[in-house]
Amino acid sequence: KSLQLLDSGNRLTKGLRILTDVISCVRTLHRAGVCHGDMGVSNVFIRQQADGCDRAIVIDPHPDACSDFEAHQRKDKFGIAHILYWIVTGEQWPEGTYPYLLRFMRNDHDQVEGAKIFSDLTLKKQDKDYSNLHTAAIQCLCNPNHYEAMVEKIVMICRRLNESSTVTIAHSKNAITTSVDVERRIANALKPIGSGIFMPLFSLPSYFGKRKPGQREYGLGDCGPAAREFVQLLKSMGQKFWLLLPISPTDQSNFLRIRSNR
Repeated sequence: KSLQLLDSGNRLTKGLRILTDVISCVRTLHRAGVCHGDMGVSNVFIRQQADGCDRAIVIDPHPDACSDFEAHQRKDKFGIAHILYWIVTGEQWPEGTYPYLLRFMRNDHDQVEGAKIFSDLTLKKQDKDYSNLHTAAIQCLCNPNHYEAMVEKIVMICRRLNESSTVTIAHSKNAITTSVDVERRIANALKPIGSGIFMPLFSLPSYFGKRKPGQREYGLGDCGPAAREFVQLLKSMGQKFWLLLPISPTDQSNFLRIRSNR
């Protein structure tokens, strides 16, 4: 189920446990040089494992997350702080959040503006844990350098609220999420995902670089050695798909003739 469906009664206790799971996942991604790029409450789901432990499923990474690692890394940290903000306030998008987020990604945001956006909301629960987490979230939403301090506070409070379970951001086998578990999940999630090209056969180049024996000097649509070389190039680049345009006539008369012959 979606993280958003947590009721206010257990949103702090259960929400923090799921958030530590998300933090572990994002940390593993960043170590691998990859960002999620669209971290937020709506992209986190909860699934109960066979051992009865609830774990996070993070979905819908942003397609441009690899274009600028530093900017999207800041966005991921902002997203995690924003999830914490929602856990303690129940609010997701105070007025002015999105344009502020864009400036936050560029690292030219105004911290005073951020403090005003996220501090105006009065906490519904006058509780020390809520207050401390609210402060930690706002500090990170204003300055990504406060991210690790926010994570430490999340883990500390989460441990105390969930004394019967192990909650840690580490590589222990008893942790909610181990690095091996996260890496396996990432690998499984990425199996059906890939990039490729959209190109008709008649656009195949005649040769690459220096012409080799058997390759034409000019022209397109060569299905000889150049085509095999091109396929090997795609393979070396990790491309998985090749979407071809039709290689037969496509005008209406041919379409009607094909249908009539069925």
